[in-house]
Formats: sequence, structure tokens, C-alpha cells
Amino acid sequence: MIRTSLTAASVAILSLSMMSAPASAATSRIMYYGATERCEAVDPANFTGLRYRNVGVYNASNASIQIACTLPAEFVADVGATDIWIRLHNFKNAATNVNCTVFAGSRATGTNSYPTTGSIDPLVSTWRTFSSVDRVDGSYTHYALACVLPPGVELSMIRVSETDAGDGL
Repeated sequence: MIRTSLTAASVAILSLSMMSAPASAATSRIMYYGATERCEAVDPANFTGLRYRNVGVYNASNASIQIACTLPAEFVADVGATDIWIRLHNFKNAATNVNCTVFAGSRATGTNSYPTTGSIDPLVSTWRTFSSVDRVDGSYTHYALACVLPPGVELSMIRVSETDAGDGL
């Protein structure tokens, strides 16, 4: 009898200690995408020098290659509250310019574009940032990335950080 009472009391105390106030959902979400998963040559027949390596999409040719990447958007994320980073690597012994543009939106709602151009020093890796990307509308939208990769340059990673003030993420 004493053993039964102690067991019941122990279970009750353990149950109470495991109960806590409900946790609120995260207000932001960061997703990492590999370029080999999300990107491809705009014209694959003419860009045979594009190499899909384990860690990135690499331009092994002697000419620039345009690539396009599609990224999903979270429906509940706030419009205008997304930051996108891309990881670029220059394997050449000379600095080179890389042009990239992020597009956000859809054909139905319109799109916003965020172009960037910049030099990458020889034999280094760098992050490019697109801040406060606005998807125009929260429904049926996505992000797209277009880059012109010079010879010897690789795009390895895309990082998307979305925020929701309503705790829906």
C-alpha cells in the first residue's frame, strides 16, 4: 500500500515537472540550400563547362556561364523581411567580377529584382548578401537567383532567412 502510494505520488510529481508553458513558434527560419541541388545552366546545351561538384556548381570552361536557381518561400513569412546570402569561391589567380540578381515574387503578383556586382579576390571565398528582399505578395511566390559565373568561379551555398512577426514559422 505504501509502495503504491509512493509510486502514484512519484508519477504525479514527474508529470507536473514535465509540464511547462507552451513554447511559442520561432519567428524566423534559416534554410541552407546547396547550389548543386537548386541551380542549373540557363542553356545547358551551350554551357557544357558547368560542373556539378559535391559542394557547388563550378565553371570549368573558358567563358562565363549563366546559371539560375529556384528557392521556395514560406507562405507565412513577412513580405519584405527576407535576407538571402550566397557563397562564392574564386579558384583563379586573379580577381574577377561576379554579377548576380535575386528575384522575388511570381508572374501573377509581379517581381522585385535585387542585382549585385562585385569583385572577388583571387583564391578566396566570399558571401554576397541581399537584404530586405520583398516578395510582393505572400501567396504563391518564390525566390530565384541568377548569376553569371566567370571561369574558375563556384557557387556553393544559398542561405535564406525569413521572418514572421506573427510567430507562424
